[in-house]
Formats: sequence, C-alpha cells, structure tokens
Amino acid sequence: MLTLTDIRASNTVLVTEFDGVRAVHFCLHEKLSGSDNDLWFPLANGADLFEALESIMCINFAAANVVSLEFLRQNGKCKDYRITYNKAKFKPLC
Repeated sequence: MLTLTDIRASNTVLVTEFDGVRAVHFCLHEKLSGSDNDLWFPLANGADLFEALESIMCINFAAANVVSLEFLRQNGKCKDYRITYNKAKFKPLC
C-alpha cells in the first residue's frame, strides 16, 4: 500500500528578478535544477505563481499536481518558497 511519502514530495524554489523578468529556480531537483544547478525558468508578468510553478512541473513530468506553496523568507529581491506536490505517476515514452 502506498503511503503519503511515496506519492508526495517537497522542494525549495527561489523566485527573483533578472533585468526586469521574474524567474524561478528549483533547488536540488533532479529534473528542474539543470545540469549545473543553474537553470532558471522565466515567469510571465502578472502570472499567478502557484499556477506557473504547477505548469512547469507538470509539463516536465516532475509532478502530477502542486498541493501547496508556502512562503519561507525573503532576501533582497529573492523570495524562497516550499512547494509541495504529488509526484508524477509515469514518464513519457517519447
């Protein structure tokens, strides 16, 4: 029988601004951090953060859906959040 630990995970995400463009980084995530842990995803101006993060995670088969987004702290323009999500159930064939 599956437990909540088997299907749910959490991660820290950073949201900041580069030259007027909001961007997000997934810390130490096997798929979404990038090969050198320096991958940033741009966020559309005015986009809802929860929806944007869920879209990024789902389109990359890193999550089935996002459960919650919790603000942790702010350091200058950078904001840290804890994102909790249900793991993707399958990986794409192509």
